[in-house]
Amino acid sequence: MSLFYSLTDHLDFHARTRGELLLASDDRQSLTFAQAKQRVDRIAGALEASGIEAGDRVGILAKNSVDNLCTFLACARLGAVAVGLNYRLTQPEVEFIASDAEIKHLFFDAEFDPLRGDYLRAQPCVCYDSGSQAPEFVSWIEQGEPICESRAGGDDVLFQMYTSGTTGLPKGVLITHRNVLLVTYQSPMTTGKGHRVGEKGLVVAPLFHAVGLVGALMGVIYGGTMLIHRDYDPVGMIETLEQEKINTTAVIPVMLQFSIICVPDIAERDFSSLHTINYGASPIAEDLLRQCMDIFQCDFIQGYGQTEATLALTFLTADDHRAALADKPHLLRSCGRAVFGTEIRVVDEQGNPLPPGEIGEIVARGPQLMKGYWKRDDATAKTIVDGWLHTGDAGRMD
Repeated sequence: MSLFYSLTDHLDFHARTRGELLLASDDRQSLTFAQAKQRVDRIAGALEASGIEAGDRVGILAKNSVDNLCTFLACARLGAVAVGLNYRLTQPEVEFIASDAEIKHLFFDAEFDPLRGDYLRAQPCVCYDSGSQAPEFVSWIEQGEPICESRAGGDDVLFQMYTSGTTGLPKGVLITHRNVLLVTYQSPMTTGKGHRVGEKGLVVAPLFHAVGLVGALMGVIYGGTMLIHRDYDPVGMIETLEQEKINTTAVIPVMLQFSIICVPDIAERDFSSLHTINYGASPIAEDLLRQCMDIFQCDFIQGYGQTEATLALTFLTADDHRAALADKPHLLRSCGRAVFGTEIRVVDEQGNPLPPGEIGEIVARGPQLMKGYWKRDDATAKTIVDGWLHTGDAGRMD
């Protein structure tokens, strides 16, 4: 069997070899790897009993939870394609994405019932909690026979994640099982920070975003334990980092800044178990980094990428951050070096590489690049040219 085959093969392996190990926990429930496999198999069977087949799109309109993650894994098991819907969008925006993706089944939190427009209300729906007229998740999963083995392969689409649409209507980015599995190999190879069995990770980024989703999948793949917060809470995040002896988490710099403001005694807290804070979306200010390193006493790693690259194209490593604070503060304005197996160029409007110091478009080539855009061959051809992803971002090489 190929290493890069199906994501759920990793869940099966850990359930078989260390089934008693905790996989995920939220404010409602906790599941070991063995229990999570049973839940995933049952959800996959219920989806099949509802008429969902391999390749069908399944929407998830919900905040972070263990059941949200298990639903995603069940889609992967069945060969269906999960589409995480951003609950911060308006109803027309959610409706556009749902109809564009041709979602055939929806899982949602009752609080987001108002975001279901005509298209979604016409599809079979399951509510994770009470408060909606849709069937409740706990009873719905009892139908059908569990599906215990993966029906997907490495080149099959694992999830369809929509771009922000800042330059037009949102586009569905097709990410395969192989894309994600390769990224989870590229990241530790580049940063020197590999995931370990039983290591605790805190998931606060939303699962409809690559940072939250791929970060959670790292735990599934490497046998880690994930504590899942429904949403970002500045005080709750700090309390969990300390009390649950968290080893790693992923945030954006403003979340750190806000938590420092909201927790006056943060400098007195014990974060001795925390070894890495990953961040992205923006650089970190030198003063904030110094403050955070004094407080958390851990490594900081910045990732730069976009949805079309699954997760990351470059990393600014922990050594880079230490060098920045020592005598090279300009490094904090950098997004680092290319990840393992990836090439980065800065090119002009004709696609010609530019010399160091000149500003142009950042382009990248590597195995983590998307399969393409959903039903937008023209857009795919304009974005990936001769194997190079045109990011649309401006940058320069130093």
